[in-house]
Amino acid sequence: MEAARFERGGIPFDRRFALLDPDPLRAGKPLTGRKQHRLLAYRAAVRDDAVYVRTPSGAEHEASGGAWLRELEADLGQRPVLHSGDEPVHDAADILVLNAASLRAFSVEYGGFVNPIRFRPNVIVDGRDANAFEELAWPGCEIAVGHAVLRASKTCERCVLTTVDPETLAVDPQVLKLVVQRHDALFGVYCTVVRAGDVRVGDDWTVSADSEVSA
Repeated sequence: MEAARFERGGIPFDRRFALLDPDPLRAGKPLTGRKQHRLLAYRAAVRDDAVYVRTPSGAEHEASGGAWLRELEADLGQRPVLHSGDEPVHDAADILVLNAASLRAFSVEYGGFVNPIRFRPNVIVDGRDANAFEELAWPGCEIAVGHAVLRASKTCERCVLTTVDPETLAVDPQVLKLVVQRHDALFGVYCTVVRAGDVRVGDDWTVSADSEVSA
């Protein structure tokens, strides 16, 4: 995305749909790519205030319809229940911020390119003064980015989803192993939106002590 509106609760339409696990032992709990990697082969996009899903076959359907769920059922061997609502279904917080300097340092540790989508960020910050893994000290600070202000709440403890290549769905346990061994399983920082605003690629960003950038 080249630009997005950041509001309380996150980016409009982000995680407004969820798939619920049909397993009776997990009834009502979200079904995610952690359990079913094939879900990562389905892509979502927003057009004209509606969410669309593109399936691995190339077909595109409005998310609220049932056509794409039939293909998903054939893919997974089970039919998840589609849930939608006004409140987003976030794992821990509205926004996840990654530091590009940390991504570059981690790619060196890994010995090759690491697709940042593995870490599912909403925002990637970069700049000449960015230092690798400085974001681990940001919780409690505020991040002004574009016209929005975010408050960093806690660092993000990574899970098995980082082992799945988002483009090929190939699994490489070494990614998570390195994050655990070298960075205590932490990569990125969770944030909440404290001042709504538009954010665009190339916007300036600053990190300040709590209340210094609030309005």
